[in-house]
Amino acid sequence: MDENVLIVLTGEGKGKTSSAVGQAIRYLGAGKKVLFVQFFKPGDSSEIRILKKLGIDVYADSQASLPIDLSDEITIKRQLNLLEKAVRVSSQYQAFVLDEFNLLSSSNIVDMNLLKESLKHLKSQGDVISTGRDAALWLIRMADTVSRILCVKHHFNEGIGAKKGREF
Repeated sequence: MDENVLIVLTGEGKGKTSSAVGQAIRYLGAGKKVLFVQFFKPGDSSEIRILKKLGIDVYADSQASLPIDLSDEITIKRQLNLLEKAVRVSSQYQAFVLDEFNLLSSSNIVDMNLLKESLKHLKSQGDVISTGRDAALWLIRMADTVSRILCVKHHFNEGIGAKKGREF
């Protein structure tokens, strides 16, 4: 039986988005139509350009900027608008990547029932991959697969900064 799943990639380690990008390409290679939604990011990172060239649709918040403030109602509203847009067009897709959705799941000003219902709806259409640090317990419980990426050592801690192509 071919059932859709919710996969959560979380933890402090590097590679959550990269893993989801790889999975998106795998879906595309299997003939699936993919929607890639980037929460809290402006959608101008290197992986987004290549995903678009490959034919993967991308939604992002062009007004996003770091650092992320999970208590800022205006920022959260823009993220929820991205999610609502994805739900509205979901029948066109067989796979969904919700990059940094886990952060949204852990915001204490978001209606968790809205998030849960949105995920259920997306999952009814195809597989869903959710990435980001701090996945809420309810999201982990709801998921079919959870991978926690552990940071053993990180170059940021050694004073080596972000580099285009490696981090964005």
